[in-house]
Order: sequence, then structure tokens, then C-alpha cells
Amino acid sequence: MKKFNLNRPPKYEELKNILRADILEGKYKPDKPFPSQNELSIKYKIGKTTVREAVGALVHEGLLYRKQGKGSFLAERMGNIGLIVGKQIELKHPAFRELIRGITKVVSASERHLTFIFADKTTFKHRGLERTINELKINGLIIPSMRPGLIRKNDLAFTIGRFPVVFINDGLPEISPYLVEVESGTHLAIKYLLKEGRRKIALILSPLKNAKEDKTSYEKIIKEYGMQVNPQLIISGEYSFKSGYELVKKFLNSKNPPDAYLAPDDSAALGVITALKEAGFLIPKDVSIIGQGDFLSAFNIFGLSSIRIPFYRIGQETSKMLLKIISGDIPRKTKISLKTELILRESTFPSKSKKRRESEVVHILNINSSAMIKKFKTLISKEGDTENAE
Repeated sequence: MKKFNLNRPPKYEELKNILRADILEGKYKPDKPFPSQNELSIKYKIGKTTVREAVGALVHEGLLYRKQGKGSFLAERMGNIGLIVGKQIELKHPAFRELIRGITKVVSASERHLTFIFADKTTFKHRGLERTINELKINGLIIPSMRPGLIRKNDLAFTIGRFPVVFINDGLPEISPYLVEVESGTHLAIKYLLKEGRRKIALILSPLKNAKEDKTSYEKIIKEYGMQVNPQLIISGEYSFKSGYELVKKFLNSKNPPDAYLAPDDSAALGVITALKEAGFLIPKDVSIIGQGDFLSAFNIFGLSSIRIPFYRIGQETSKMLLKIISGDIPRKTKISLKTELILRESTFPSKSKKRRESEVVHILNINSSAMIKKFKTLISKEGDTENAE
């Protein structure tokens, strides 16, 4: 049985936290009688006044409800599911929209609602996140990988024992053990490019915290091939056409520019293609390019090799895990790992291969490049590309 630290007043707050944790762990069932004040007083060896205040606080939070003359009962919790979003523009990014679509599919079926919480420099100050969650009646939180420094474990400490949190790709075990992660596709892309014969592979990192894993994977594979890591080929970028375009311009000013690029997403990869074409490079004869996300294929944009990431399934699996915890059905696995897939198209091919004529492949990509870029910009301007978000 749990004991109290009597040096931490008020006592009712400590009892409330213990009871809340028991509720979230599924020790009590919805719509079933909750232990009486007398039973709780005897069990925890604490006064009935303190018990009454603790139970009253749980009623106020919506975890319990009272029936006249029958006592307290555990409420069927049907509150909102919160999703923390790093920037409002992310909602319009094709990859993020797929993630949301997967989350919404599961959340809607449970008769709950998905609520967006936009994170900025002020969200986490002065317990702002806690107030927001209380006001929106959120009883479960999904937190995708964020930009470094945007969210810290201290900002989420209030959630411990109060309601469940599931992270995507970049967890905080001190807050919650529950995590849905996707393997980095960096190793797939870099190994393929090395087998192509490329030796000056530029890695454009994403702006998110888990980009360090991509950097580690890149360096490990380069060393495995007996090569030295060139730090000048590793650079941080953004999820935007503009970022890919401008970074390539910087690379082209160097004495020995890259012969391959791995971009953080498909929109940045398209910026890479545009800058290289303007400089007179032939793709993929001179340079190979791989994006990440594979969301351009949904727009029928031709030719870009990309790492396919199962955003829709990530959303589904995250929501299922969170709803299980809320219902008291604690998942056996605290971590779910999903696979990525390298999809090869005309922006890459073995530079020494005889399977296809180089002139034919280059011609295919060049014919479609201008139209491809125009179509992408049109679609993104309607959907909200990150190009103009900086």
C-alpha cells in the first residue's frame, strides 16, 4: 500500500494524485462504484475531510461523478485528444496531413475529438500548456518529434499520473514510456547511393530533434565503406523548396560539389533539383537525388526517388495505443517500430549501369522537370507549402 509523505502539504493533493494514477492504470472500471470515503480513509489512514477534498477534485476534473445517495463512480472518459503541433504551417504539409488523417480515423471512431495545440515560445511558459489542456478538456496527448529546445521534460511533468502521453519518434521516458517510432531511412538511401558509385553524398538534415539519428547513421555507413566523413557535406535544412534550393547554391560554390543529395523531404529535394538544373547539371547522370516522405507520388509528380514513410499508419498506431491507455487496457508493448522503404525512380540510377541508356533517362527527367516543379508549386500553394513559411 502507498504511504504518504506528510511533509508535502496539502495532503488531499497527494491522495488525489494516487487515486488518479490508479484510475489511469485501470484499477477501477467505468460506471462502477468507486471506494467510499470511509473505505479510502481506512485504507490510506487519513482523515475523511482530506478524502472528501481529494474525491471532490477528481469529480471536478471529470474522472469521477456522483450519484445521489449511491456515492462516486468512475466516469467513462470521452474527452478530447490533444496533438501538439510545432508550427501552424505543419498542418498544411502533405506528410503531416497524412499523419493527422491516420489519427483522426481512429479518434473519430472512438467518438472523441482531435484538438490541435500549437507550440511556440510562449506555450510552455508559466504552465501555459497545463492551462490549455485543462481548458480544452484533453485526457490524452500525442507529441510528435519537435524542434530542439521547443519542449522539455519539465514542461510535461504535470502530466505524470494525470493522463497518458504517447510520443512519435522522439520520446521522453521520464514523462511516458509510450512511443511510436519509424526507422530512419537514411541508411537505406546512403547505402544505395554508395553502391551507385557516388562518393560525395550531401546530407541535408531535418530541423527536428531526431535529425541527430540521421547524422549518426550517415557517418556510420560512410566509415563502414572505408571512407572519411566530410563534415562539410552535412548541413541542416528545412522542410521547404526554398531551403533545398538555397543550400545547393552554397554547395555549388565549393571546389568539390556533391555528386548526390539526400534531402529532408520531397519539397526540399525538388528545390535541390531546380538549383542543379539551373547550374547545368544533368540528373541523374551528374548527380543523384533522394527525397523523404514520398508524398509527391500522390500528386502524380514524376521522377523523384524517395524514402516512403508510413505517416498514415503512424497516426493510426499512435492513436490506438493512446486510446488503450485511456480505457485502462495498458498495452503490453510500450514501443511500436515501423519500417520505411526506399522507392527508386528516375532521379537515381547506377551511374555505371548499362541497363538503361543515360541519355534516355536524363531526357525523361528533363522533359518533366519544369512541369513537375510548376505542378508542385501550384499544389503546395493551395495546400500550404513550407516554402513561404520561413
